[in-house]
Amino acid sequence: AICVQYWDVVTGRKIRIIEAWGQGDPLVAFRPDNQLIAVAVDSEVAIFGTEDVEPISWHTSPAGFLTQLRFSEDGQTLELFGYKGNFARIDPITNQVFQLRNPPTGYEIGLAQLGGIPLR
Repeated sequence: AICVQYWDVVTGRKIRIIEAWGQGDPLVAFRPDNQLIAVAVDSEVAIFGTEDVEPISWHTSPAGFLTQLRFSEDGQTLELFGYKGNFARIDPITNQVFQLRNPPTGYEIGLAQLGGIPLR
């Protein structure tokens, strides 16, 4: 089974194991305050509290098959980046879509990757 493990790097203690689902490699993002963890496989996203065994919320990505995800700098939204260049900004708990962008018309995007620049 595919799983996500996270550890306390100071003590070397394993904090958590989250069993993933699906066939792909899991994507992981921590909210800046470290109170939420987003785990995505393919186009499914689960949100966990750092102490929760079960997901707080579960979403199908409006951006399609995901290549990357991250929390916004303020931790209020989850930013999802799809394989074909789609982008979505959602509420990580309610899945309310605040922003959805498709790739530019007339362009075929083979793979979209996230840079280090905050999106506004």
